[in-house]
Amino acid sequence: MGRLLGPDAILLDEAVSNAPAVRAHHRGERPGSFFAQSGSGGGWGSGAALGAKLAAPNRDVVLASGDGFYRFGSPDAALWTARQAGAPYLAVVFVNGRYSTGTRQVSQFYPGGYAERAGFPGGVFEPPPDYAAEARAAGGWGCYVEHPGEVADALGEGLRQTHAGLPAVVAVRVS
Repeated sequence: MGRLLGPDAILLDEAVSNAPAVRAHHRGERPGSFFAQSGSGGGWGSGAALGAKLAAPNRDVVLASGDGFYRFGSPDAALWTARQAGAPYLAVVFVNGRYSTGTRQVSQFYPGGYAERAGFPGGVFEPPPDYAAEARAAGGWGCYVEHPGEVADALGEGLRQTHAGLPAVVAVRVS
């Protein structure tokens, strides 16, 4: 992303466990070019990306999000609205098949509790949703990437799709 995005791009970071990598490659120095989560609530990214694009229609807007918080943000509604409103943004979703909202350690925090006894796995999407297919269903463009060598081309194509008027999602499988 660091090589792809110009200094006017707006980057929204909701990547959680991948946030250090997102921040390390952000080049924007312009005020208002970088927004990150400052609290414990997740799921703000899709709506914020749509809002940023509506507020700055001539700037590239990119959301970098972990799949858990992305899922919590009703991305299908945001993508559909982006398509209808002519406010396309690029969402890069880091797909690791889990979310870390405290549920991953439910047995540690509540040993013998209802969730543990019921076998609640906590914090796991298995299998994870196909976020690229969801983008296409909302009238946008989507690509699912499993190999690191494919990421740069997918991001470039995703940004080209936003320039053509379509919201885009690049779902990247990470370990």
